[in-house]
Amino acid sequence: MKAILNLLRQDLATALRDNIVLYMIVSPLLLALLVRLFLPSVEATGLTMALSRQVGDDVTAALENYAVVEIFDTNEEVVVRVEQNDAVPGVILEDEEVVLLFESNEPEAIIEAGKAVLTAVTSPERLIEYEARSIAEGSSLFEEILILSLIMLALLLGGVASGFNIIDEKDTRAVSALAVTPLGLHRYIIARTLGAFVVASLVTTGTALILSGSAINYLLLATAIAASILIIAALTLTVGGFANNQVSAIAVIKVLMPIYLALPIVSLFVPERWQLIFYPLPNYWQFQMLRSIFFGSQLTGSFWMALLLTLLLSGALLLIMFKITRSRLMPAGGE
Repeated sequence: MKAILNLLRQDLATALRDNIVLYMIVSPLLLALLVRLFLPSVEATGLTMALSRQVGDDVTAALENYAVVEIFDTNEEVVVRVEQNDAVPGVILEDEEVVLLFESNEPEAIIEAGKAVLTAVTSPERLIEYEARSIAEGSSLFEEILILSLIMLALLLGGVASGFNIIDEKDTRAVSALAVTPLGLHRYIIARTLGAFVVASLVTTGTALILSGSAINYLLLATAIAASILIIAALTLTVGGFANNQVSAIAVIKVLMPIYLALPIVSLFVPERWQLIFYPLPNYWQFQMLRSIFFGSQLTGSFWMALLLTLLLSGALLLIMFKITRSRLMPAGGE
């Protein structure tokens, strides 16, 4: 344990000394601040409305003075348009009543603007009333992608930062000295994993505080971070095992980034019946676990099911990466 703690202290000293590692640690926090500052204004720009022809030419002409209008032949086509991955409310005529449709994942400003515009064009003089109806529940997809990407990036960079410490020791041949000490490969990996986990925990929690404040359950977030320890360890081994210097580490990260971050985001745009192609990926279940915390999503199962699958699949991945990289980490894969 003493040897492990000594390595953790060395990791901290290396992080403070190495500008690249230090930047990786703080970059999710800086990006979170930028997102928090600019996300509301980005999401609130413009208003487009989908209209059914049954609404009538007078209402359509009036709405064109306030918004970009997309006209559809049937109410069903309007519903399909509203359910697409952007912030477009719809207007249909149902039982001689004008109905405003929205998906509940639009920014609040878009919903309020749609209500205000429809109020203006269906004034009492027109003798037309309308109701607003949510056809789904959710949050802005744009916001989901940004927030979840930054949270997963914070977890990723925790592993990457510890991987850079392994590279530094390989580059200076310090790892050769460690191979003949009582520390051994297994305790060495445990030390590196703990260092990565501490960094990932602090940066992820800080990123979540900036992005969501008190709106989420931080006990669940801490549980999710703890459940991510094995995938963080696998990321550490991947970077530290395959790269021999910082230049080659950047190449490894370029390969890791789309696999770790992009594939779960792509799943948001894949129909539910095709989601099973992502099931073998531990980062997909990690993504779903985090999504349930930040946005209450239950599309593919509960938080606890996602947590269990994250642990099981990332454990299998860690074993595979250990077998592949052990000879690269210490001479003769020292025990």
